[in-house]
Amino acid sequence: MILILSAYLDHSTIEVTDWLFYFEKDFKRLNGYEFRDSKLPYRLASTPTGKEIFIDNIDLDNVQSVWYRRWIPYDESFKDALNEFEFASSNDAAVIKRHMVAEMRKSYRPFFSYLEQKLGSKCLPRFSSAAVDKIEVLLTADALGLKTPEWVICNTKSALVEFSKKHSSIITKPLGEVTNYKESANTLKYVRTEIVKETTIDEMPESFFPSFFQEYIDKNIEIRSFFLEGKFYSMAIFSQLDSKTKVDFRNYNDEHPNRNVPFQLPNFIEEKLARLMDKINLNTGSIDLILNNKGDFYFLEVNPVGQFGMTSKPCNYYLEKKIAELL
Repeated sequence: MILILSAYLDHSTIEVTDWLFYFEKDFKRLNGYEFRDSKLPYRLASTPTGKEIFIDNIDLDNVQSVWYRRWIPYDESFKDALNEFEFASSNDAAVIKRHMVAEMRKSYRPFFSYLEQKLGSKCLPRFSSAAVDKIEVLLTADALGLKTPEWVICNTKSALVEFSKKHSSIITKPLGEVTNYKESANTLKYVRTEIVKETTIDEMPESFFPSFFQEYIDKNIEIRSFFLEGKFYSMAIFSQLDSKTKVDFRNYNDEHPNRNVPFQLPNFIEEKLARLMDKINLNTGSIDLILNNKGDFYFLEVNPVGQFGMTSKPCNYYLEKKIAELL
């Protein structure tokens, strides 16, 4: 049996399971909110003979593969689960909710830890590597000979000014995953990559929360490459000609979408990327690169559970089918 740990309404999961239905394979899909809301009978306990785990009616000894697909709910989902509780004051509510959200997230860790011990190489991606440290990945990529933009983490204006003087342009972006927040009932704002202008630096306080800044690379094209068990499926994104997507293609222009075409990375780049994925213990992930106007490839980051449909469909890679076949 194939075990799929996913999120409610994740479209990529639906497309992969469509192929599993087509192949007439036995699978079980569990959504994270079912665990959160106690809709999923679950027990992990220590016993005199070791550990035991029970999940619904699943016999883990019969699981041939596991696909981990954004299973842990976002913090907002946890907070929603606490809305039914009454608190003495709004301040109490904020403090207690922060504590409970942290507790809820921690309750997932032993679950994944034991599943990985039990199922090991059957996991895609490996649970222990599903949340990567971007700085550690950049340092590892650099050590393997991949070009990476220069970067700094600092918390003073003087350090930022010194860094900005070394480069014609710099950017800032989150070290964690891309997040969003509601600006209004109908408007979502995303925390993404932005150019740091001189006027912005001038207006900044002398000290601020430690933040990540990086050299801006003037690009020819952006490249999104999906890595799956040793193979690369790459796509060129012509985002540089649109002012909206020039800095970050994820600032999608729905009226005039970027042109996306299949792309073949040079062998020496694929070899270095494969070594990188091995070093950080990943058997799958979405890799972002830039090709500059001089023909140099720059590695930016890797997302273990990132989008692959955006690469699959424009390039006719049928990644959903390939994932189903691999599982």
